[in-house]
Amino acid sequence: MNTTEKLRLLQADMKNVQFFLDQFEPAKRRSVHILEGGELVIIKNYPLPDKYHPDEIDLVLVTSNYPQSPPQGMHVMQSAENRALLSQLNAKFGHTYNNAAVSEAEDIAGYSWLCLHYSGYKWQFDLDYGDNIYKLLVTFFALLEGKKS
Repeated sequence: MNTTEKLRLLQADMKNVQFFLDQFEPAKRRSVHILEGGELVIIKNYPLPDKYHPDEIDLVLVTSNYPQSPPQGMHVMQSAENRALLSQLNAKFGHTYNNAAVSEAEDIAGYSWLCLHYSGYKWQFDLDYGDNIYKLLVTFFALLEGKKS
């Protein structure tokens, strides 16, 4: 797939992600940014359920193989403010790695990697009815709320 087509699909997917973000009370402006020709997605102020502190975070998704493959987990900045949150995420998911990523995930200096993947590692991309980043982020929120396992 060429870069132009990848960016077109990624922009359509991110439009849906922005719609999801806009459903939450805006304590801060929530936004999505596609960087490096579609290799990275930054989600600013992703909302978290009330039991998490802080209750919003910035996420980095590596989208190098999009749409053929999903992002390999998520990256959360390591900071004093996020230390307790990273502990909460590790307690919830059991797969949070400081300064390292495993499997096919890429390391990002200064970020912890959260292992989040589809059941059976299956990904069938489709913007409307299949797997996509919008669906991944909605599912992540539901998992954090305890509405999915």
